[in-house]
Amino acid sequence: MKNRANAPVFQGIRSLSLIPLALLMLSVSFSNCKSYKARRNQASSQIELLKDHALLVRLNTKQRTIDALKKANMAEEANYVEARSTEFNRKLVDAFRQYYTFSNVYFFYSGESTKLKNGEFDQVQVFDTWNHTVSNPAFLNAGYLVAGIGKIYQDIALAEDSTSRYLQVGMSGLPALVFMDKDYVQLAKPFPHAFDFGSEKKFKPRSIFAMNKRLTKYYSRAVRRKHRSK
Repeated sequence: MKNRANAPVFQGIRSLSLIPLALLMLSVSFSNCKSYKARRNQASSQIELLKDHALLVRLNTKQRTIDALKKANMAEEANYVEARSTEFNRKLVDAFRQYYTFSNVYFFYSGESTKLKNGEFDQVQVFDTWNHTVSNPAFLNAGYLVAGIGKIYQDIALAEDSTSRYLQVGMSGLPALVFMDKDYVQLAKPFPHAFDFGSEKKFKPRSIFAMNKRLTKYYSRAVRRKHRSK
């Protein structure tokens, strides 16, 4: 009888002990919701920037590899790497000319990445899908996004440090055409930031068509959300 009398007390204590856990879970859920909304708003701003301005595609020349091979007296291998890189870049530019319509698109070579990042636009060779050099790239001051071949960083590895920049670790093993900001920091979901292009040997030109379609769809959704919020 004594144990039965104490049962409601123990049940009450157990219920009270669950309250902090429930509050913690509610707090985490609210925090995650705020974080997702912030990222979604950022992604919406990024897709609008891309639509209104330009995409710069970085073409990897593999110059360091070529220079190292030449230094090692491996001229034949260096010529092979250079020829394969040139051919892949040509196919990539052709695919953008054929399938990409979402925004203005231009290209630059990887060896000039630092100059572009530093805003030295007049020192960078920027050209269009017809290989016509842009004589005055000052329009890039208005903003742009960058796309290039690279490995994908996991979203869970994005963390803001004390300098308000992003640290990225935990690359996946699969190469992709990755979207980045002007500081070459990979964009994060929900922005459609990475696309399978096949490989350098087996490039899939229609992957650019699929990319263009996804960007267009995401932009339409972002515009609808913006109108609903007014």
